[in-house]
Amino acid sequence: GAPVSFKPLPPPRICLEPVRVEFTQLETGHLPAREQREDEIRLYKKQQHVAAGGALLDSVDVADRTPVFLKDKGDALYRQGNYRGALNAYGRALEIDPDGGGAA
Repeated sequence: GAPVSFKPLPPPRICLEPVRVEFTQLETGHLPAREQREDEIRLYKKQQHVAAGGALLDSVDVADRTPVFLKDKGDALYRQGNYRGALNAYGRALEIDPDGGGAA
């Protein structure tokens, strides 16, 4: 057949900068990241919490039960540009303390 011609490759870039990627940890690490599914799981956990007489769940970190901590966490995530994570933290704080008295 016909001879195959190759174009020379350009030289590699001199300055490669690493790309930093950060992900918000999901409660459903073993499932696809779909908001609807996350909301279903949060609702289920909340129902279990209420069914247990409002007792705090052992599986939840102590800090995640404190509205002031969650507000501060939301503020930090917001400053980092992680708006979804900030919204989740603020929402959780309001679930625990709807009046916002502990997160003022």
